[in-house]
Order: sequence, then C-alpha cells, then structure tokens
Amino acid sequence: MNDIIIEGTDDSPEVKLDAEKGEIAFSGRSLPENVNNFYEPIFQWICNYVANPKDNTQISFFFEYINSSSSKKILEILMELKKLKDKGKSLIITWQHRTDDDDMYEEGLDFQKMLGFDFHIIAR
Repeated sequence: MNDIIIEGTDDSPEVKLDAEKGEIAFSGRSLPENVNNFYEPIFQWICNYVANPKDNTQISFFFEYINSSSSKKILEILMELKKLKDKGKSLIITWQHRTDDDDMYEEGLDFQKMLGFDFHIIAR
C-alpha cells in the first residue's frame, strides 16, 4: 500500500498517510473548493488501510480551520477508522488545537461525542 503525502495550501490541509507506520495526520486549513475531489482518494486509502491495518494506529489532527463540508468528510473518515476498534486494534486519536481556538476545541469534542469514545484533545 502506497503512502500518501499531500502538501498543504491556503485552502487544503497537509495530509500524511503512512500504512507501514500506522500513522495518519492532518494539519492546516480545510476548505477545498471541491471537498469530494480532495477527500475521496484519502477516504479510499483509509478504507484499504482498515481492511489490512497495523495493530496500532495513530491519528493526529491539528486544524487551524475546517469548514462544514470538510467536517463531514473528516467524520466519514473517523467512522471508517473506528472499525479498527471493532477489530480489536489499538486506535489513538489526538485532536490538537491552538490554546485560544475555542471553535477547534469544540469541533474535537463534537467528533469525540459522535464517535462514542474518548480521544486526546490537546491545546498547544
């Protein structure tokens, strides 16, 4: 399975998907013009990874901003990754936000509530 590395822009996040290490990371701003075109290859990679995962998977988010369309795509990704827990695999999610960014803090809490399990929410 090939890794995916997408450089961030003003409108789209940096994305790193590393199957060998079991590491997934998103950072930056997410408001791509066509959210489906941007997130579809990422979602397909995630589905393939979930079919043959590592024993331990770590997911890290550090968004400066995320629009509602991107938020829905991130939720789809998280719901797919939640299947790892159902398979008995370790899944560690870290949601980072700037100390003064209440919106991103709340977004992390919302995702946590929708997924139905706790993950790390860290101010930095």
